[in-house]
Amino acid sequence: MSENNDLSLRLKTAEFEQEKLLDELLDIKTSLSLIGEQSKQSKISSELLEIETQINQLQKKFETDKNVKSFITDGGSKKLEISPESYVICLMFSKHSPPEWSGNRWRISGQGKCYATSEQAYQCLQQLQQKWPDYPIEILKR
Repeated sequence: MSENNDLSLRLKTAEFEQEKLLDELLDIKTSLSLIGEQSKQSKISSELLEIETQINQLQKKFETDKNVKSFITDGGSKKLEISPESYVICLMFSKHSPPEWSGNRWRISGQGKCYATSEQAYQCLQQLQQKWPDYPIEILKR
């Protein structure tokens, strides 16, 4: 019977060790799960930061591209208040106060159409150069 007692004791010890190892395994799995969640949260946070950066860049681009702040009507003629960065197309016969393109005709300096980007101005410049190939037409930055 002593052999049975010895085997029973060894079996109980093995079962106890097995439970202890299972508990440790569960703790490790829980820790790994928490680490995985932290990693996911970190990844999501970095993606959100990237998206916020892109949104800020788009907002800055929108503000930069906006060339007309407001229209003020004065006696039937419209005057434009323009932002610091805009482009105008000028007829460079006179360097001091060149006429500006208004979209349908040449107007005195300060009354031309303002383009928000150089690309927009360049497209219009190409059309005007086709219409008047010998004219000294240039894009000026305001």
